[in-house]
Amino acid sequence: MSSPTSATSQASTARVNQPTLLGIPAELRNKIYDNVFSSETKHGLAPHALTRVNRCIRRESLAMYYASVPFTTLVIPLHSPTQFAHAKEWLAEVDTNLYPVLPDIEFLWTENRTYGNRNFGLRCARRVTTLSEVLNRQIQLCVETGVQSSDIIDKVMQRTYDYCLGYSELDFRATLVPLDFKRVVRGALAEESRDRTWIVRHLSLLPGRRRIPYPVMFMDTAIRKMGYEWELHDLRYIVESVEDVVVKSQRHR
Repeated sequence: MSSPTSATSQASTARVNQPTLLGIPAELRNKIYDNVFSSETKHGLAPHALTRVNRCIRRESLAMYYASVPFTTLVIPLHSPTQFAHAKEWLAEVDTNLYPVLPDIEFLWTENRTYGNRNFGLRCARRVTTLSEVLNRQIQLCVETGVQSSDIIDKVMQRTYDYCLGYSELDFRATLVPLDFKRVVRGALAEESRDRTWIVRHLSLLPGRRRIPYPVMFMDTAIRKMGYEWELHDLRYIVESVEDVVVKSQRHR
């Protein structure tokens, strides 16, 4: 006569019979990876938690994770010395090949003043265009808004500069348009370089964040890149520049 099976042994058997992630076909695993990564709208510096379950899952899922990166937002918090150290460590160690195109990026930091802390958040949204497209759009806008014909050339150049360097969505305008930019625009109007791709990083404040009085590190980066892709060393420059601002704000408390 067999003894009745206890609830504990039944539960143990059920757990043994449950398939693990590595126990299901590779095609199903890939669908799971794709669904998980594509559902994310933002991520931090460390890869998704799913890629850190074990070595085997990391090896087969990491490539799919980085393939999804251009369609999400990379959030870089910089509120404490620990976060600055983590960001710089990540920038020093991450494989550049994993980020052929950097996604939209959000920088978050806090400045400490005698009259209270100020939280800042700036989104750098990646856009792809050409200078000829931007010029045509700005010419049309000038005509539609009734800009005088004698002022159109200067207005178009200024608005093109603001747009291409990402300032058009901020409550901020750059000063004089540099001669270097004017030369680039004239070159773009030449037939041989009319369709050159221009990568724009549009800057916008995150909801509820304070207006940045003078986003110099982002301006410097935009002017230096002049329409080319941002790279990891550009992020490193911004992180170190923000750190300098934060440290100075702490000294003046």
